[in-house]
Amino acid sequence: MGFGGSDIDQCWESWRDLFLNAVESIIPKIKLKDVRSPRWIDGEIIKLSRKKRRLFKKAKHSNSAVHWDNYRSIRKEIKTVTKRKYREFLKDLQADLKDNPKKFWNFYRSKTKSARISKVVHFGSAKASTSAAKANLFNQFFASVIFKPDLHTVETTTTFIAQDNELYSIQASVQEVLKALKNIDPSKASGPDQILGRVLWECSAEIAPSLTRLINISLSVGCVPQDWKHANVIPIFKKGDNEDVCNYRAISLLSLISKIAERVVLGHFLNFFADKIYPMQHGFIKGRSTITQLLDTVHRIVRTIDQGDQTDIAFLNFCKVFDSVSHAHLIRKLDQSGIKGPLLHWFSSYLDKRLQRVVIDGKSSDLLPVTSGVPRGSLLGPALFVLFINDMPNALSHSSTLALFADDAKCF
Repeated sequence: MGFGGSDIDQCWESWRDLFLNAVESIIPKIKLKDVRSPRWIDGEIIKLSRKKRRLFKKAKHSNSAVHWDNYRSIRKEIKTVTKRKYREFLKDLQADLKDNPKKFWNFYRSKTKSARISKVVHFGSAKASTSAAKANLFNQFFASVIFKPDLHTVETTTTFIAQDNELYSIQASVQEVLKALKNIDPSKASGPDQILGRVLWECSAEIAPSLTRLINISLSVGCVPQDWKHANVIPIFKKGDNEDVCNYRAISLLSLISKIAERVVLGHFLNFFADKIYPMQHGFIKGRSTITQLLDTVHRIVRTIDQGDQTDIAFLNFCKVFDSVSHAHLIRKLDQSGIKGPLLHWFSSYLDKRLQRVVIDGKSSDLLPVTSGVPRGSLLGPALFVLFINDMPNALSHSSTLALFADDAKCF
C-alpha cells in the first residue's frame, strides 16, 4: 500500500477507507441470535420451537386428537430440554467464574433486570430523561474534572541525562504488530472508527505489513492521527444514588488501531524506563500487585519494630488523579527521563487535542476537549501515570518511605 506525503491523517484515512471498503464488500453478513434471548436457548431448542408452531397450526386446522397429542408431546419435550440446557448453562457458568467473570455478571444483570442507567439523571439542578440529553449531562460531569491547559508552556530541555541514555525513535516491526493484533480480544467493543476487533484479529496476518508502515510513519513524523484521539465514553454506575451522574465512572472506548500502535510503543518505552521506576511502585508493573506491596511494607515495618523503633503511617489517595495530570508537566518529565526527538513529539501529539463524547443507547453527546489526564482505557495511560508520579518520593525526608500502588500511597 502506498501513502502519499507525510500527512499522517491522510495516510490513516486512506488505510481506514480501504480496510472498511474491503470489509463491506468481502465479509458476508449473517443474522445473529437476538442478544436479549437467554444464552441457554440454542439451535436445538429453536428447531423444536419451530416444529411446535407447525404442529400447533396443523392441530388447530384439523382439530384432530392425534395432532393435538403430537403438539402437547413436543411442548413437553421443549420444557424438558430447556430445563436441561439451563442447568448445563449454570454449571458452565460456575466452572468459568474464575476465568470469565464477565459471563457471570452479564447473567446477573439479566436476572435482576436493573437498568444500566437510571431513566432520569441529574447533575446539580440540571435533569435529563432522553438518551441524548443524558449523554450530554454525563459528558458535562466527566469534563468538569478535567483541568484547563497550563497557561505557560513548560520547557522540555534538560542537561542531567546522559546522551547514551536517551530514546529518540521507535521502529515497529511486522512481528510486533502481528503479535499485538493477535492479542486483541475479539469480543471487545469497537471505538469511534467502528473497526471491529474480530475483523482485525481474523485478518491480522494480511493487514500487519500495511499497518506496520502506517504506525512507522506516525512515529517518524512524531504525529498521531486525530481519529486515534477520539473516545466514546460509557458511564458505569459505582454506588449511591443512581440518578446522580456524579456516582458514575467513565469507561473510554478507543480506536483499536490506536491501541495496536500504543502496544508497540509501550513495549519499547517500558524496556527503556524499567530501571528508572521507583522500586516501591507496585501498580501497573509486571510481576507486582497489591499483595507484593503489602508484603514489602509489612516486612519493613516489622524490621523497624524489631529495632525498637516506632512507625507512623499516613494513607494517601488523590482525588481524580488520572484525570488531572498536567500534559505539559508530563511531557517535561518524559523529556527529563530521556525521551527525545520524534518520539517526544509523538507523545506530545498523543496527548494533545484529545476529544471525548458520551454514548448512551446509540445517542451521543457533543465532543468535548480532554485537556488533562492520561487517556482512560488506553495502554500507555498507566505507564505514563507511573512516570508522572515517579519523583513523588523525592519530597520525603530521609527517614520516611513511600509504598505506592499507582496513586494509592502509604507514607511511613
